[in-house]
Amino acid sequence: MKLTSRRILTFFASFLCLLSVACSGAETDASLKPEDVSLKDITNVSISDEKLAESCDARDVIACAKLGMKQLEVGNDAEGVVTLNKACEANVIVACHSIGFHYANQIYSDEQAAQKSEQFYRMACSGGYADSCFDLAMFFRVSSLRNSTFAGVDVSMENAATLFQAGCDLEHHESCRMLAGSYYDGEGVPKDTEAAIGLYSDGCENGNAGSCSFLGTAYYDGQNVEKDTQKGFELMSKACELGDRIACSNVHSIHIKQCDQRVGENCFEAAKMYEAGQGHAYDFTDSAREESASKYFTKACELGAGENC
Repeated sequence: MKLTSRRILTFFASFLCLLSVACSGAETDASLKPEDVSLKDITNVSISDEKLAESCDARDVIACAKLGMKQLEVGNDAEGVVTLNKACEANVIVACHSIGFHYANQIYSDEQAAQKSEQFYRMACSGGYADSCFDLAMFFRVSSLRNSTFAGVDVSMENAATLFQAGCDLEHHESCRMLAGSYYDGEGVPKDTEAAIGLYSDGCENGNAGSCSFLGTAYYDGQNVEKDTQKGFELMSKACELGDRIACSNVHSIHIKQCDQRVGENCFEAAKMYEAGQGHAYDFTDSAREESASKYFTKACELGAGENC
């Protein structure tokens, strides 16, 4: 039988439906590989559960991940985990992470949850999902600090440090920062301040605010590095600009101290931080911020460093 062009297209589309979910209506991005799916891709999904279920049954594993997340969101935990696991077994790494995260929230109500959380977090971490390495490491670290125990799970600092290293290897900057802290304090690894400072430096260069803050304080006070107050101040200022509140408070304190020594430029900078609600003014009321800012602007003007005096 000779087919017309239109019939050929119709036949080809029907054939695709048999092999995939092209006709399911779930609008899955065919170019997206299972291992590349992000958490954003499977949350806040507007596709109906019915269409997702059809696609999932037709072996669209990304649709399974989306459906599983929706099921968890409405409290259908058992079914959600089963559906997500279909995606996890098909290398949708974020689905493994999501199951690990789900069980992590059940550890005080389900005695087996900690083991299950570790199992799925490790699967995701091994699959290159850095958030899983970090989340599991933090669970181990916090549990170790609190002397918490969970059946079948070794919540040691050694395991935490190993997972921070795994996350850092995947360029997860918070993992690198926590690994730096492990080396600095000798928690789970031999104490190595040189390695710690190197990791903090790399983290700061990559825009990690916490790394800049710690490094700035170290240089300013001369803690395990050659004291350099100017470099320390610059690093703390960078951390403050990146949103680190501790760094902002330290920078503000330095401005106020210098202002008390009649350095007008510092009075002006202290005033601007009060005005912006930074540093010591984070928890101030609006009126308290305005009053403090006005006080330091006045001092700056008196010392010839203000604007619009």
